[in-house]
Amino acid sequence: MSRPTRSERGAVAVELALCLPLLVLFLAGVVDLGSGLMMRAQMQEAAQEATSAAAHDPGAPAAARQRAVDAVSAFPITTAEVTITCLDAGRRVRTTIEHPYTPIFVSVFGAGPIDITVDNTSDVLSDDDCTP
Repeated sequence: MSRPTRSERGAVAVELALCLPLLVLFLAGVVDLGSGLMMRAQMQEAAQEATSAAAHDPGAPAAARQRAVDAVSAFPITTAEVTITCLDAGRRVRTTIEHPYTPIFVSVFGAGPIDITVDNTSDVLSDDDCTP
């Protein structure tokens, strides 16, 4: 095997210069996707917590909304983003959380936020009917 010549070493530098930005772009996209998926997973857990609270005490929707807010630790949500809805004449409860997610990398190109929405439904587990 012979030693690379000067022109071959220059070709390697050019190939690196062409490929490196694409690799960085790909890596940034993976990080943004992971961040969005983590946000959605925490929102789903918060919706489950709020639905559980509303199913056990359907007369206190404000406490259920606050329980959803308390369940999220990685980003702030407000009680205004948590909706509790009564279904089936008050015998089922649904919690919906809608929160905007702005991917860091995509926002560099001028794209706006993406609304992530999760919901969870449960039967009311007490003798009281649901009152949102």
